[in-house]
Amino acid sequence: TMSEKLAMLAPRLQQAAFQILQARERELVNLKNLLRTLNPDAPLQRGYSITYDASGQLLRSINEAPAGAILTTRLMDGQITSKVVGNE
Repeated sequence: TMSEKLAMLAPRLQQAAFQILQARERELVNLKNLLRTLNPDAPLQRGYSITYDASGQLLRSINEAPAGAILTTRLMDGQITSKVVGNE
């Protein structure tokens, strides 16, 4: 009968739904880890700093910070504004 067929299919449906939910949970965990890795503040939390010039451009070289330049350095718990005295 139809009710017997449905009763036989119910456990398979429950198992399939459970497997789908497990797969989605793994995807969410992977996405969470990816977001944590790509978080721009992650290097700051590891003890690094990020320095910008007065116009807000990221500094990548000492050549971008001539003597007298005003810099802003971001740290984990705030920022520091400094003036370049010289560089080597």
